[in-house]
Amino acid sequence: YNDEATGSYSATHTGDTVYVLDPAIKDEAKLNSLIIQEKQAREEGKSSYGEADYSQTDNSAALESYSGSPDAPSSTPLSREQGRERLRENGSLRDLAISTMDQNIKGKKFWNYDNLEIKDPGTGDLIWKYNKEVSEGTNIYDFSVAVCRYYNMGDMIPVIWGTVGAESTFNPFDKNPESVATGLGQPMHPTWKTFIPAAKKSRDPFASRILEGQYGVGVEYPDTNGKRQVNLSEYRFPPEQDYLNYSRCNPFLNIYHTIVYTKKSIEKYKRDAGIDIRQLEVKEQLRLLYTMHHDGHAGGIAMLRFLKRLESHGIDTKNRYAVSAFIKSGSKEADAALSILCGDRNGKVNGKGSTQEYRARNKTDRFLNTWYETGQTAAKYAMRGGGIKEENLASGGNGKT
Repeated sequence: YNDEATGSYSATHTGDTVYVLDPAIKDEAKLNSLIIQEKQAREEGKSSYGEADYSQTDNSAALESYSGSPDAPSSTPLSREQGRERLRENGSLRDLAISTMDQNIKGKKFWNYDNLEIKDPGTGDLIWKYNKEVSEGTNIYDFSVAVCRYYNMGDMIPVIWGTVGAESTFNPFDKNPESVATGLGQPMHPTWKTFIPAAKKSRDPFASRILEGQYGVGVEYPDTNGKRQVNLSEYRFPPEQDYLNYSRCNPFLNIYHTIVYTKKSIEKYKRDAGIDIRQLEVKEQLRLLYTMHHDGHAGGIAMLRFLKRLESHGIDTKNRYAVSAFIKSGSKEADAALSILCGDRNGKVNGKGSTQEYRARNKTDRFLNTWYETGQTAAKYAMRGGGIKEENLASGGNGKT
């Protein structure tokens, strides 16, 4: 596909798979070389040649079948070819995250980790060191990689940054104007209220070090709605909100929180739903983990049960409009399914059920956005630049990179 406006080749294809070239290629000899290597790899049954593999898979809001009882979590993972794909760190997402963070941080940096070194408390080995020779965005990204690898989560690096891309577009100072969500991973007040005390007590080699000297430093947002910003050197949150005196705009604290929350999400799915996330098709890994990040650990499990209940009634959960129509139907079956998601945990609204239920019934399309839209965005960020490695777990793969 020749882009006549730029004179460069923007895509090619082999069979029915389109490969988007990013960046586009102007050198026809280079293009032909990549096509030859791609064709040879496919003929030999190998995965696509890395440099040419910018594959765009089906971008529909497809949800693979969640088999099992509609009420109880099943120990059976998703039915599709399980464990066929494995995520890996990819350069395209890395470059985008770093360059965007650098733009958003310019002239606003308030944290100082210039002399920070973090060592393994058991061995004394260096885990991560601030590098004064590279940009701040690079240091933040490299810090996240060090944390992920320390916890054997190297394959989750694209998940972390896919989540950040969907939540804040890689802006450490981003604030949702309609809620209290702030920073790279957009943690809410209750989340930060739990995180900060736990981090203070943690024996984790990262937590205590990145908290040092950060109390009352930087900026925060005191209001639920709007984007009024306060400087913590002049403004102090009261004792009941003391946790907010550690700024969520500190990208090292925020990305660390996103990683440990994702780690707990993986454990939560396995313990409470019998699902080993790493055994699932990659897009499902991404969407399930993002859903739990966005809606909380209980919310992620509830969404899983909700979808399974719908399938038990013959609803095509791949079809957002079919799900929406079912919710709006007001049938007994729809009410029972909604009770899985809503409950009464958010209080009453005009005597008509919980806030969550009110949203589900009256703002159904927005209610479904987490799974069918924002979760897709996180997946697309994570899969940007071909960040998928095909791996047959049945042949001895251990699920780690």
